[in-house]
Parts: sequence; C-alpha cells; structure tokens
Amino acid sequence: MNLSWIKVSTNLGNFWAEVFDRLVLLPLLIMVFFEAILRSNRTATKCIILCVGILILVLDEYALLKMGVLENVNWNIFYSLIEKGFVVLVPYFLWGRYRRKIF
Repeated sequence: MNLSWIKVSTNLGNFWAEVFDRLVLLPLLIMVFFEAILRSNRTATKCIILCVGILILVLDEYALLKMGVLENVNWNIFYSLIEKGFVVLVPYFLWGRYRRKIF
C-alpha cells in the first residue's frame, strides 16, 4: 500500500477489516476479473476489464481510507494506481503464460 504512505489503524476492528480486505476481498475481485477476461473474446474488452479492475481496486483502497480503516499518511492516487496495476497485471501475464503452456 504505497509502501510507507498508508498504515493500518490501531483499532482492532479496523485491523480485521483490512485483513479481510487483503486476504479475501482483493483475491476474490482479481479472480472475478480473470474470469471475465476468460469469457471475453476481444482484446479491447480484455483491456477494458483490466483497467476497470485496477480502478475498482484503487477505489476500494480509497474507500478504506475514507472509512478510517487505513490511516492516511501521505497517500497518492498515482502510486496506488501503479501498485494496483502491478498487483493485477503481473498475475494476469503469468496466468496467460501458464494457460498457453497447459492448453
């Protein structure tokens, strides 16, 4: 999360909300994006799905900041876009290479 730009709240409830978000919600969203990409046939549709997926992940982080789950130290949306892009695009390309080798 932007390295040292965001830190988790000291409140126990907010901590568990962040743990749930990182361990359950984000992987689930990424798998939903990959499933949507698998069902699409056009390259443009796949790019749109990837961009929308990155945007949704950034909005999720922004929502956690506004709700107080995360503490805003020096959050920057561009760093968050880079991080979420990395989180989505690297597994997507690895997944694509894996699928080409298997099928």
